[in-house]
Amino acid sequence: MAGSDSRSLPPRSLHAGGKRQAFACLGARSGLLHSATGPIKKMQAQGSNDVRDSTQLLIFIRGTNDYFEVTEELAALKSIKGTTTGEDIYEKVCQTVNDLELDWAKLASVTTDGAPSMVGSMKGVVAGTRKEMDKHNHSHPIAIHCLIHQQALCCKSLKWDSVMKIVVPCVNFIRAHALNHRQFQKFLSELNVAYGDILYHKEVHWLSRWRVLKRFYDLLPQVSDFVVSKNKEVPELKDAEWK
Repeated sequence: MAGSDSRSLPPRSLHAGGKRQAFACLGARSGLLHSATGPIKKMQAQGSNDVRDSTQLLIFIRGTNDYFEVTEELAALKSIKGTTTGEDIYEKVCQTVNDLELDWAKLASVTTDGAPSMVGSMKGVVAGTRKEMDKHNHSHPIAIHCLIHQQALCCKSLKWDSVMKIVVPCVNFIRAHALNHRQFQKFLSELNVAYGDILYHKEVHWLSRWRVLKRFYDLLPQVSDFVVSKNKEVPELKDAEWK
């Protein structure tokens, strides 16, 4: 009888999960290939360092399909372990185009930031793309070297100083002192809260502010109790209007 004995159930294949993941990946790739067959395509390349200082290159493809709908897909995430010259980055771009069997003739524009490795006239990604187009007798794509994140524009107009001048010192008080950090982690563990630690704020990455603030807000009662236990006065943490 079903459910009467776990031993009566058919054994699960050790590869079942892997197969499902493989089918999911194939389905996603198929969808990307289908969306990439439209008449006009724009490629966007951007590099960013991860927490281990390895460069991660994100390559997006944007364009229109047969129904004139705008589509945008992450074509590839390539890790660059060594140097990050224009030739290194362009090699990853070419690899992605070849892997996805994309048609260079449909490439209408290339968007990058203003880094020399991207827009260099001799060995940059844009220069490499133009040379590739010349090989196939295709017209050069429009090069747009002013990739600006909406978040970067937003942070110029939002005034967060009144909040960050309280949050950052509190976070640094906990994270910058090894003893405080260990005690705070133990404190959270004893309370069995959703998070086991608080996040550092990195000034160079505006997006980190959102993550820091979200975590700080979720742990506000615990942060407040901890700093009080350390005889550190932060009256704003108890101020309902500041919250």
